[in-house]
Amino acid sequence: MINDDINEITTRLSNCVIDNDLYKQLYLKTIKKNAKLIKKNAKLIKKNAKLIKIVKEQNKYIVASKTAKNGYKEEDLVVNDLNNNIEIQEKLSNFVGVTTLSKFHKKIGTTKTDITDGFLKIQVKKHKINQFGQIDRHYLDYFFEKIPELVSFKKLLAGICNLPVLENGLCDKSKNIIKLTTDNYEEEELNQLIENLNKYKNKIINYAILGYDELCKPDLLLGVEYDKQKNRNKIIIYKMEDVINYLNTQTFKIRKSGTVIELGTAFTFQRKGGDSAKKTANHIQFKLVFSNLNITNKLVYVIN
Repeated sequence: MINDDINEITTRLSNCVIDNDLYKQLYLKTIKKNAKLIKKNAKLIKKNAKLIKIVKEQNKYIVASKTAKNGYKEEDLVVNDLNNNIEIQEKLSNFVGVTTLSKFHKKIGTTKTDITDGFLKIQVKKHKINQFGQIDRHYLDYFFEKIPELVSFKKLLAGICNLPVLENGLCDKSKNIIKLTTDNYEEEELNQLIENLNKYKNKIINYAILGYDELCKPDLLLGVEYDKQKNRNKIIIYKMEDVINYLNTQTFKIRKSGTVIELGTAFTFQRKGGDSAKKTANHIQFKLVFSNLNITNKLVYVIN
C-alpha cells in the first residue's frame, strides 16, 4: 500500500500533474502509515525481548537441573570405583588408616554426606579445573540462626542477597541488589563486616562445608576431575579437617564487583540467583573451586 502511494505520487509528478493539496495528503498519509509500522515493530521487539529473557531463565533452570542429575550419576560411579577397584581401595585404606573398608552406598536424602560405608562419610564433587561448585545454599535467616554473631550485619548481607518478592512469589528483577561498595555504605561499615567475617571464619567454613547434622558430617572430600572432553580424569580425596584448616589460613575480602565475598581463591559466597526468579534465588550460596585447594596431604588416583 505504501509503495502504491509513492508510485502514484511519482506518476503524477512525471506527468507534470502537480496537485499540491493531493501531494500533501499522500505524503502525510505515507508518513502516518510508516509511523504505525514503526510502532508495531517496536512492540514486537519488546515482546521478543521478553520471550528471550524467559527462555534464558528456563535454560538456567535446565542447566542447574542437569548439573544436579549429573552429580547423582557421579555418586553412582564413585560407589562403583570404591567397591570394585582394588587399587583405590588400598590407597583409601592407607590414607584413612583402616585395614578394611565396608561396601559403599549412596546416602539417602539431602545431606553433606553423599556416600558412605557405614563408617567413612564422603562428600562427592564433580568438577573441572578452575570450575566452582555449590557446597551450600540457604535463606539468610538460617545462616544467622547458625551464626548469630553476624546478625548485626544482616542489612549488608541482605542487600546483596534479597530482592523484593512479588505477589506471584517471584523475585522482582526490576530491582537491583545493593552492592557492598562505598557508593552504598561507609567504608567503616564494610571494614567492620570483613573484620567480623574473618573473626568468625571457622564457624562460617564449618557451616558451609560440614553442616549441622552431626550424623552426616563428612570425613572426606572427594573430587572427580573431568577434562574439556568430558572424560573422567582423576580422583582426588582430602580429609575434611585438612580442607577446613587450609581455608582457615585464607582471609575474607569483598570482590571489586561488590556482589561476591571471597576467602582466598577456593571459597566464595554470594546471592544464588537463577531458579527462574523463584524466592530461592535469594539464598546465600557458598561455592568451592576444588582445583584451587592447595593441600599437600591428599590421595590421588589417575583414571586410565
